[in-house]
Amino acid sequence: MNPTVLVAEDDPVQRLLLRRALEPLGVEVRLAHHGREALDLALEAPPHLVLTDLHMPHMDGLELTRRLKALDPLLPVLLFTADRDHETRLRGLEAGADDFLNRPFDLTELRLRVKGHLERRRLQEKLEDLERALLALVRAVEAKDPYTAGHAERVARYALLGARELGAGEEELQDLHMGALLHDVGKIGLPDRILRGEAPLSEADWRLIQAHPVKGDEILTPLKAHPRLRPYVRWHHEKLDGSGYPDGLTEIPLLVQVLSAADHVRRPHQPQDLPEGRKARGSPGGPGAGGPGRETRPRGGAGLAVGPPARGLRGRGTRTSPLGTPKGPTSPLPGRAPSASRRRRGPGGWRARRRSPPRCRTPGPRPPGRPGRGPG
Repeated sequence: MNPTVLVAEDDPVQRLLLRRALEPLGVEVRLAHHGREALDLALEAPPHLVLTDLHMPHMDGLELTRRLKALDPLLPVLLFTADRDHETRLRGLEAGADDFLNRPFDLTELRLRVKGHLERRRLQEKLEDLERALLALVRAVEAKDPYTAGHAERVARYALLGARELGAGEEELQDLHMGALLHDVGKIGLPDRILRGEAPLSEADWRLIQAHPVKGDEILTPLKAHPRLRPYVRWHHEKLDGSGYPDGLTEIPLLVQVLSAADHVRRPHQPQDLPEGRKARGSPGGPGAGGPGRETRPRGGAGLAVGPPARGLRGRGTRTSPLGTPKGPTSPLPGRAPSASRRRRGPGGWRARRRSPPRCRTPGPRPPGRPGRGPG
């Protein structure tokens, strides 16, 4: 299908000129008489590129640009105007315009600029298709184990929360988001029995697990963004004391540490009391950090503090440390005994609170008082 170019121009002669100039590029040209009509056409069928005049009735080119960019930030918008002052260009850039053309048009320049922006748009869409394919691979890995469904999206969400608190820039956040979504893509080659934890892991199984960051690094190599994503995919299991894998690093980029912490956040399905072999020995990025643990299961409570836990995750009558690990029962409030429902279970079942039968008094003379005391 040919790419679509939407032209917003109130002058009928200029509209005809632009159509004739663009059709030799093999594009479909759609014409709008003003900004509001152009916005309606864009909502009806999103174009690949927009050419708009700056001065138009009903809605000018600046407002049209702002609204189009709100709908699709990657949509190329080219403004054309006879105004050559610097302030006009600044206002256009603030609105989100990608390029400017001056009247009267140089038709060769017009075609070259439109062709260049359409090519960038095509490459962007191709990259998005590739990213969607990679995410489909990640979801295919997660689908093998119901407990890990949506894990990549959760890790990305927690990592972004932590990175924003550290003041990361917008480009860094974008790279972190994509790196977090793809951090476990190397697990695509692991056998199902390892992903599901159906049996104890052998030494050979551990070697396969510890190789998944390298495998993910290799899968992403063809991507243009590979140099920016590589640290997240390859190093998210590294430890500051050098005990991590695959490279045994002792110096780890800060945002990779954030991703590692987000990857260790305790999930709701995790038991509170883990066997000794499954308990985390420390923060994922700090000295003494944990044993290998099963890679597709959460490891302990060490992780990034991203807000209060969901209601119901903390058992009643427990207190939680800052890392989310329960420390034991709380003491009852002063002056109150624990209710029967919270008492320990004995051999005969739950020990109910004993109550004395109500004291019944029969009518008649009152019994005499105790010795040394008068009646009543």
